[in-house]
Amino acid sequence: MRLRTRGWLAVALLCLSGAPAAGQAAVYTLTDREARLEIAAEGAAVVRWQACRTACGGGGPAHTFAGSTPALQLVAPGYPALTQRLRRLRYEPIPGAAAGPRALVLESAPLASGVRLRQRFELRDDGRRLVWSLSRHGPAGRPTAEAPALALRLQTGESLARSPSAGFTGWFESVRVVSLDEERVVHRAAGDRWTPPPGQWNGIRNRLWGLMARVPESGGSWSATTRAVSDGGRRLTLSLPAGDAGLTLFAGPIEPEVLAAQPGDLQAVWINGLWDWLRTLARGLYWLLEVLVDWAGNYGVAIVLLALCVKLLMLPLTLLAARWQRQVNMVQAAMRPALDRIKRDMKGERQAEAVIALHREHGVTPWYPVKSLFGVLIQLPVFIGVFDMLLYHPGLEGAAFLWVEDLARPDHALTLGFSLPFFGGYLNLLPFVMTGINLAAASLSGMAGMDAAAHRRKQWNLAAMALLFLLLFYTFPAGMVLYWTSTNLVHLLGELGGRLLSRPGGAPA
Repeated sequence: MRLRTRGWLAVALLCLSGAPAAGQAAVYTLTDREARLEIAAEGAAVVRWQACRTACGGGGPAHTFAGSTPALQLVAPGYPALTQRLRRLRYEPIPGAAAGPRALVLESAPLASGVRLRQRFELRDDGRRLVWSLSRHGPAGRPTAEAPALALRLQTGESLARSPSAGFTGWFESVRVVSLDEERVVHRAAGDRWTPPPGQWNGIRNRLWGLMARVPESGGSWSATTRAVSDGGRRLTLSLPAGDAGLTLFAGPIEPEVLAAQPGDLQAVWINGLWDWLRTLARGLYWLLEVLVDWAGNYGVAIVLLALCVKLLMLPLTLLAARWQRQVNMVQAAMRPALDRIKRDMKGERQAEAVIALHREHGVTPWYPVKSLFGVLIQLPVFIGVFDMLLYHPGLEGAAFLWVEDLARPDHALTLGFSLPFFGGYLNLLPFVMTGINLAAASLSGMAGMDAAAHRRKQWNLAAMALLFLLLFYTFPAGMVLYWTSTNLVHLLGELGGRLLSRPGGAPA
């Protein structure tokens, strides 16, 4: 009985220490609400790092930063044999050190010099951040700097390199190494070497997810290098200073709310290609979409509602643009007979002087054409803001709506069985729905003061633009196409309503 009791006590102590029991894989696990890490006993490498947009296991978007090699491991640049030794080096939990589901301290077997390596892992901020540190201890257990130069390697493989999409969407699917320098995002090419500024972030990202590392404000000199790897991912190597070293790592979705909660200026990596005022507009649209998602419970429905909300918010400017356009049309219609006569009867300088006099008579200035462009100009910033916000929104990944299985990708309604250059091997149905609505709106378009010839030209131009948008949007993510389709549907319903109310008596016959 006493031997059996001792055996159970040994198993219990083994579980409490975080060590794997006999027969289990030599892997230690750290878990939190939004992350799950698996750390191998060999090399203390993070062989699996799952990050979740909301709670892990809750069914929301999640990503695993792992490929054919670990996402995080200790190496010795310039010493291939030592790097292999570090990969096979056995680690054990330190008895009495802080342990649990969110923290782990591992110490290695001695190296040839007798130095032991001690690595500490701790999850914070619900698992978004991993605080990692390394210390070296001599044969007597005292801290020492006697060890070859070491580096921490971050690597993502096929996990970040999503299957390539056809057309324009494929341009945004690439995996990039980025670094921040005073809120300026620098895209690093393979083979780049640089010195990370203190307190700034460096890492690997794709369109929706990122694995980033922030060097400390102080604590020695750091250097960084990057290279491409064969499975489509990227490798970032951060060379550690002598002595103790540590840094903060982030793994998760690239979106404003998540990035703003991290130390430093990590939020600068979200839509970093826009001017600040456009990023502010995109952030406002992101916030509005999230409010609508909380209310509707579905991203597809929320995008349709977002299109309606934007139309309503812009209605005063839209009405002003329509009034100015009517004024321009009326002036052009009034001038057209005189212009045709001038072009028929006059030539050269005399014709130019007559045109200038006619413009002066009708109050037309060089800035007058801006009135007719105002309707486009006021929509352009909103279009850019919505375009980027939906393109870089991790919440759309895996979100379904109607026949669309993933709003972050083209809708892929049918498989063609063959592949077309640029357009790929799928039939995307949503762009055709969008084009049908655009053509219907073009056939109903008209404006007071516009003569018959100008009306026909406008309808032809709108029809040509609808076909151009079909080619442009065909390979875009379905969430973006859905927004534009919804916007045009609201416009079409407005045109139909205007036609009905303009009938005699203000109501349909």
